[in-house]
Amino acid sequence: MIKDLVVNAAFMTMITFFSSKLFAANRKNSKWKEILKLGIVQGILGCILVYYGVRLSDSIVIDLRYVPVLMATYFGGFGAAAIAGALVILYRMTVSPFGIGTITAIVTMLVYVGGVGFIMLRVQSLLRQWAYATLFSGIAFLIIGTQMIRIPVNILLILSTANTLGCYAMIYFRSYIIRAGELEQKNLRASEELHRLLHLQSGMTAKIIRDSHGDYRYSLIEGQLLLKQGWNGGEITGKRPNDLAGLSQEHVELVSAIYDRAFKGEEVRYESGFNGFRTFNIVQPIFKDGQVTEIILSSTDITNWKQAEDDLRESEERYRTIVENSNDIFITFNCEGTILSVNAKLARLLDLNMERIEGKRLTDLVRIGKEEEWDRYFREGVETKEMQRFELDLNFEGQSPRSFSVTILPMTVKGKIRIKVTFHDLTDWKLKREADGANKAKSQFLAQMSHEIRTPINAILGLNYLLQKTELSDRQKDYVNKSILSTRSLLNIIDDILDFSKIEANKIVLEQIAFDLYEVIHDLSNIVAVKAYEKELKLHFAINHRVPQMLSGDPLRLKQVLLNLVNNAVKFTHQGEVAVSIDFVKSNEHDVTLHFAVSDTGIGISSEQQKKLFHNFTQADMSTTRRYGGTGLGLVISQKFVELMNGKLEVESTPGVGSCFSFVAEFRSTDAPVMRQGLELDMKFLRVLLICDNSEMQQVLRNQLEQFKFIVSLAASEQEAIYTLSMHNRYDLIMVDWKLQAGDAVLLAERIKRDLPDKSQSIVLTSAYHEMELQKGVPSPAIEKVFFYPISQSHLFDEVISLMKPQAVGKPLETENAEIAEKYALLRGASVLLVEDNAINQLVAMELLKGMGMVIDVVDNGEEAVNRVRGKRYDVILMDLQMPIMDGYESTRLIRQIEHAKQTPIIAMTADAMKGVQEEVLEAGMDYYLTKPFDPALIYTVLLQSLQKIA
Repeated sequence: MIKDLVVNAAFMTMITFFSSKLFAANRKNSKWKEILKLGIVQGILGCILVYYGVRLSDSIVIDLRYVPVLMATYFGGFGAAAIAGALVILYRMTVSPFGIGTITAIVTMLVYVGGVGFIMLRVQSLLRQWAYATLFSGIAFLIIGTQMIRIPVNILLILSTANTLGCYAMIYFRSYIIRAGELEQKNLRASEELHRLLHLQSGMTAKIIRDSHGDYRYSLIEGQLLLKQGWNGGEITGKRPNDLAGLSQEHVELVSAIYDRAFKGEEVRYESGFNGFRTFNIVQPIFKDGQVTEIILSSTDITNWKQAEDDLRESEERYRTIVENSNDIFITFNCEGTILSVNAKLARLLDLNMERIEGKRLTDLVRIGKEEEWDRYFREGVETKEMQRFELDLNFEGQSPRSFSVTILPMTVKGKIRIKVTFHDLTDWKLKREADGANKAKSQFLAQMSHEIRTPINAILGLNYLLQKTELSDRQKDYVNKSILSTRSLLNIIDDILDFSKIEANKIVLEQIAFDLYEVIHDLSNIVAVKAYEKELKLHFAINHRVPQMLSGDPLRLKQVLLNLVNNAVKFTHQGEVAVSIDFVKSNEHDVTLHFAVSDTGIGISSEQQKKLFHNFTQADMSTTRRYGGTGLGLVISQKFVELMNGKLEVESTPGVGSCFSFVAEFRSTDAPVMRQGLELDMKFLRVLLICDNSEMQQVLRNQLEQFKFIVSLAASEQEAIYTLSMHNRYDLIMVDWKLQAGDAVLLAERIKRDLPDKSQSIVLTSAYHEMELQKGVPSPAIEKVFFYPISQSHLFDEVISLMKPQAVGKPLETENAEIAEKYALLRGASVLLVEDNAINQLVAMELLKGMGMVIDVVDNGEEAVNRVRGKRYDVILMDLQMPIMDGYESTRLIRQIEHAKQTPIIAMTADAMKGVQEEVLEAGMDYYLTKPFDPALIYTVLLQSLQKIA
């Protein structure tokens, strides 16, 4: 019996332990699969207990089948209990014959399952659940056993007691398992919480042990710092330092040496760096029985702190460097005015080392301009703890007095008041301010001089323009033309001075307008030809056929540069020729680069003299100033203009042989048409024979003629020309190059007129050499005109018109004036207010305006102008700027406040050609700007535009 009890107890213990581990988590509300597994497991245990029943005697055997059913009920409820009970009953029926015993067992099992299941469902306390269940089972056994199969009471008591003891044994064992499980779960949760805290900490914690081979291994390592460095705990746990990829051998040796010290019982603190992070580390030994069994590594991320420390150190070093190398003086005083420290600037100025300066007062080292002022501001800074600013003069030994801006800044440093004083040197700034004031005064003087000089020049030119409109003899016309030319030469000198002042102030801005390059060269030829003619010089022009005729840029500045160079060439050449050439350099979609050269056969320039060429107010040889004249500004101004065109002015010269000034210039490409007016229908498709052996000149002239829709034939020699004429019909125009290489142009023209009179209408000479012989007139009756090459498109147009339609030219003065009047018909009857204080300028303007039929009122100053405008409406107002009583600016502002004059065009007239005047007049409310002296045509055009604007 004892043996059977032991076997049953062993089986129950094993199954109970297994059930507790497997099914404890699924107690109540279990899924049907878990209930089925639980019922089957407990049913198998019941079958085993039935099989290994406890034999009380040869005829009496009891078993503990109800214990696993009770366990099934506890873990799985009715379902698990029913499955377990059914398996037990089925097994019993297979091993015992069916009879009243079997029926009793079935009834007992049903009652037991129902009763115990109800108790487990309704009772919450574990102890009471099992107490009520065993009590219920005992009572059920006694009642059913005695009533159905008459089992002796003592046997039933033994059966009930055995099941009760078994149940209580399982209760105790189950309680033990529960307590052990709860303790295990508590330890597990504590371990997980510890790992979570270690994982979430900003730093890193590791536990290091030493294995049987004496190697260090990480048994635990966690922390956010570990993740930042690119690791995770799972990769490192269980590994040695030298197993970790990424750790250098030097780092492994370092940590191994530190771990050695820690395992000897020493607490080690150190800093290290890895993967861009700086850490502060503490290694603490853990003792057990007086021996170090493990060590704990705690690491804190100090990267940001170290970076801030480095930044602070760098900032302090930078500040120290700035202070030490600054041109300002930095001094630190105590409250008594004793110097505690200075920067190197003061030491250099005093020529003393730091030790000899510290401990002194400022007055011991330098002489202070106003010592009482220094003392007063210093005391105020100390007493009020507020910043002080003022200016002070300091006199350093052996130097002139210097002016400083002084800043006194009280500060608290480690609980002590320190006075930081900065001395900023204002001497150079004040000198510059004075120089700027002088420059401003110079600019104002130049503006005033411009106005004062241009005012009488305007009168001279205006009176000459009026004189040109009268009937004059040829000699009188010559005198008037020379007067205008001389006046304009004076204007050129004034413009040179003004341009130079603008260049000095960097106020020159190039225009970007479409222009005809040939017209620029044609104007240049007209201007310099007279001087060349007077000196009997040849003037030659050459243009490469690839050079575009139409460009976009500043034609005025280009002409100014070329005019200066050609004028210089004519001035310094006594015999021979002056040549102007233009060559094509390169082009792209937007830009064109050209090369200009002006060469002469003049006196030449030595290499020493060439070094002085581009300096202000100088010439190559200053002795030439009186001999040849000039301001010495022309080349300086030309050089600046060329630089604005992205070029460079260069010179090559040999004394006694001649000079060549050249430059490249960039222009914008343009699609502007060459001609703005068209030919009459009967003037198109004229037949022209061009006789020229200069290929470049031939190509240029051909292009110009074909733009008029002329049909152009070419001949390169006298023989070819005669052959062409004999083989073709009549030509409307024959152009013969003056310098044919094999033949005489004049003789050729005479031969054509004599031998082939029906082959041509007009014969003209074209010459790239502007020689005196041709300047006097045509050299033969066979030749009607001389065209000087290059010729502008508009001038070529006029010349062709005059040849083809002689009646269109030679009109009398009255007819010409009539045409002008018709062109400006809108001006007739217009009401004009002329505001001008100069009597001669009033006279000139009145005559010019009356000639157009305009009605004019004249006032002498701006105040009178305002009063006139209040009482009368005007179509346009011509406003001088510099006048007594009230100037043009103030007058315009007041006029603009008059309701009916807010839109009246106001045209500024001034002799001030300085940069910025135009912006000022437009800002003051004026509409247009004219610089005196001006051409009549310009006045008429501006007046016409202003009237059209309000029409």
